[in-house]
Amino acid sequence: MALSSDMKETQRPVLSWDNFSFEENSTAVMSDAYKFIIPVPAQQEGSEPLVYPEGHAQAGQPIVDYKNRPIGDWGLVFFNAKDQAYQAVAADGDGVIILNGVTSAQAQKIDEKVRSMVSNPEELTIEQIKSLLSFVRTTVGIDDIYNSTRAYVCEKLVAVSAGENLEPPSNGLCYGGRKRRNEDISQAIYVPGTFALKGVTASEQLFDNGGVVVNQDGELWGIQPETFLSTYSLANGNSINTLEGDIATFNIEPNIEPIIKS
Repeated sequence: MALSSDMKETQRPVLSWDNFSFEENSTAVMSDAYKFIIPVPAQQEGSEPLVYPEGHAQAGQPIVDYKNRPIGDWGLVFFNAKDQAYQAVAADGDGVIILNGVTSAQAQKIDEKVRSMVSNPEELTIEQIKSLLSFVRTTVGIDDIYNSTRAYVCEKLVAVSAGENLEPPSNGLCYGGRKRRNEDISQAIYVPGTFALKGVTASEQLFDNGGVVVNQDGELWGIQPETFLSTYSLANGNSINTLEGDIATFNIEPNIEPIIKS
């Protein structure tokens, strides 16, 4: 996999855990986003080595998580166009792919596509998942795609009906509509300007017009401004009207080390 043409060459500061103090300066929020879960099988056929793609600064090296642990040996490497970041999911039977911010109509299209491939979503092959992701991007119009695990889905997300004619997924089936529990509160900080965030994703998330950094269960996530405004609310249930007015702000210091992305 070559480096995506979406990653335009630019110089930007890199932010990480060390730059933020969520205890002193952050805003409590909760996620309202509907997600669609795609299970990834334990299957080496069709899988690819989980290494950074050609053109990346770490090309050929194992992709690691935010704790510097390898994601795995084989699986899928894919690009999240929303954050301009690479993601990787291991084909070990525990991995899943999460489609974020899915509407009912989009969920219906995705489910119909899956059911045209297999009768049981747990039987999707790696090659079918690759085809499904292409369909999700080009036909359904979803580009906020990231990896996770079945353990996370079972512990942190609740099953919902993500489409008008869809029933909530049954217990034990790691597929279909999910959302975070209303009582799960995260801490958010708005960062104006252009920057990169070194958090949980395989490569830095890139932000061209500001972004929101969220501490979610001890993991550092970056969220694009328009996505955050449409999928989050304040912890008290009130809407977020503006990032500048409703979310704690972190202003980037000029001495933060820059990186080059190409």
